[in-house]
Amino acid sequence: MLWPFNADVEPPEITCPENVDVTVAGWDDVTVTLRDAIGQPLVADNSGNVTWNVDGLSDDWTFVIGHWPLTYEARDLAGNTANCTQYIHVKGRSFYNFLPV
Repeated sequence: MLWPFNADVEPPEITCPENVDVTVAGWDDVTVTLRDAIGQPLVADNSGNVTWNVDGLSDDWTFVIGHWPLTYEARDLAGNTANCTQYIHVKGRSFYNFLPV
């Protein structure tokens, strides 16, 4: 007798944290640490077992001026995946912000 097998084919659900916009005081070689501002994704799966990881994040959570995508991936035990992207925008003040009016 064969037992019916229900394979998990439904991907997990993932919602990224809000995008982050930050302006730093300088315009050259400035870094900012955003450990608390980045947040964590919300993940769920029909199996109840889901893990997530992030690509694009440095070990020390620092960013230089520019646009930085962080790609999150949720994976369930069956190997189904879902992705979302959070954007980090680090802006430097322009040279003109420092000139007297």
